Amino acid sequence: MLRRHFTTAIFLLLAVAAIAQNGNWSDAQYRDRYWAKDYANSSSFIVNNETDFAQFAYMVNEEHKTFEGKTVRLGNELSMARNKWTPIGSKEHHYYCGRWLDNGEY
Repeated sequence: MLRRHFTTAIFLLLAVAAIAQNGNWSDAQYRDRYWAKDYANSSSFIVNNETDFAQFAYMVNEEHKTFEGKTVRLGNELSMARNKWTPIGSKEHHYYCGRWLDNGEY
């Protein structure tokens, strides 16, 4: 009986540790804060990896950038499963108003 409780406690500890390692993509350590650093003077941006995409979402959600009149193109396939994802924009708050191209397709 004691061994089962010990095994359960170890399992729960490992599960909590695994969850703690994976934060939100919008957290600073998961974003490339230099992506789109010249936002005001650029009209085209390429999302090449998950950290670029996380910065893109952060810019829309937290910095209130709409990307209106700008094009964002997906350069590679992304896997966003590693961390929790927050949608880009919302009906009540911020909007993405730019043009999105998926590997050159509309």
